[in-house]
Amino acid sequence: MAVVVDFDEQAHGLVITGGLESLHRSRLFAAFLRKQGGEFQSEGRVVIPCSDQDLSPVYRTLEKILERIGISVGEADELSSSMRAVRADEEHFEEFSRSAEAIWHGEVKPEGLEEFAITISETCPGRTLY
Repeated sequence: MAVVVDFDEQAHGLVITGGLESLHRSRLFAAFLRKQGGEFQSEGRVVIPCSDQDLSPVYRTLEKILERIGISVGEADELSSSMRAVRADEEHFEEFSRSAEAIWHGEVKPEGLEEFAITISETCPGRTLY
């Protein structure tokens, strides 16, 4: 089962379409929806209020909940620029995490470690590497 998630500026939130039957039956999703102030709408969609600033953490939480209840996030034909940015950030973070894990396990060449250290200093000022 898959749903499509996008950010709708006019609705001021995340909009979920498709696969709503499974969402209706999930207590975990219902609790998340209540907490976020979201609702099932008659147009066959779920709207979860959030601003452009808190889009990323709300989307990450939603994605984890959907994964837990066995629902995947499918690809939309066209995504809003906000959602494209969130997904690009997630892909970048996953790549960064893989690099960090490789370094932790000693599976990286010295030049890779240098590149990682430069990235850390640019994105996390003040962070020290042990």
